[in-house]
Amino acid sequence: MIPVRGMKDHKDKHEYMVTTTPKISLDRGIEFGPGYQLEMEISRSPRASVYRAEDLKHDQPVALKVFHGRYLADPRFAIRFREHLRKLDEYSHDNLVTIRDYGLDQGHYFVVMEWMDGVDLGTYIAEHGPLSPALTIYIARQVCAGLGAVHARGLIHRGVKPQNILLQPDGRVKVSDVGMTGLLSETGLSKTNVMLEGVGYISPEQARGKSLDPRSDIYSLGVTLFEMLTGRLPFVSHEAWSMVRMHAGEIPPSPRQLNPQVPEDLANIVTRALQKDAKARFPGVAEVDAALSDLEDDLDMTSDAVRPRQWKSVEAGLIPVLKEMLEPQTLNSLLRRPSEWHIAGRNLPVWVVLALQFLLTFILTFGIILLLAQI
Repeated sequence: MIPVRGMKDHKDKHEYMVTTTPKISLDRGIEFGPGYQLEMEISRSPRASVYRAEDLKHDQPVALKVFHGRYLADPRFAIRFREHLRKLDEYSHDNLVTIRDYGLDQGHYFVVMEWMDGVDLGTYIAEHGPLSPALTIYIARQVCAGLGAVHARGLIHRGVKPQNILLQPDGRVKVSDVGMTGLLSETGLSKTNVMLEGVGYISPEQARGKSLDPRSDIYSLGVTLFEMLTGRLPFVSHEAWSMVRMHAGEIPPSPRQLNPQVPEDLANIVTRALQKDAKARFPGVAEVDAALSDLEDDLDMTSDAVRPRQWKSVEAGLIPVLKEMLEPQTLNSLLRRPSEWHIAGRNLPVWVVLALQFLLTFILTFGIILLLAQI
């Protein structure tokens, strides 16, 4: 998962953790890799921790994903890691998160990616509920474009889900973590854990342990579409293996059963994407995109529902902001770049920066006067 503003302390309600999540022993402020300084941990999973970091060479923020040290114990992982990242590094696409760097440092494999100023789709759904048909199509078509680029390279994403779909303020939608699920599941150290981590979105063939092709991503996209339109998954259970069995063999409901406002033609697209037999699904994401495009003429695609300015997470509360302001690393960053304050996972507007600067100056001045009065 790639960090985006508004994700701090967000926990995926559909993640199934079957082991305790170890903490990577890396402190804020240390340099990691060739010229990256860690600023804050954004998220943590059984596989990796993600940090907001500073690219010291280019003086810009990046997302730095640090994999847990246990992968170092598997000598085959090093080969797969380099080969997979080399493939991703060879091309770029407007709807895919850009890989900037990767390597091994301090006993951890790492990947450096562009920093995303936005919110992930999972967070947006959790905070705002079901999306309108227009917004669903607007997002889904960009996801199709990103997945199309992945499939054209002979790769399969294997982990399509809202948490890996990032909504940007400029209106772009970017897909992250391409192929990471497959890369990590190929090692015996984490195969079961990796599969169960995204159990709410796995295709029937994934659930059965069969070989995969791009139509597996289409099924996961169908699950994502279902959640966008209804606010919940097609299958719900507190037991991970129960979810696996349902994806493998049970017929999901139509999104119209949970949300009658969903157009019938759009519900039919979701139903086709969720077919158990891969041959009954769309043959590729280009066909999914074409079907979604045909529906746009019947929807108001210029309404507020698809304006990027609405793509924002719920603002952080005062306490998280103040707590983070008092941390040494944050204070150091504020002093180094006062015009670009980044607190509680977001860049603050200029008027907020000026107000906080005034408040800090007032408190400091009052404290000095009070101290002198007691001497």
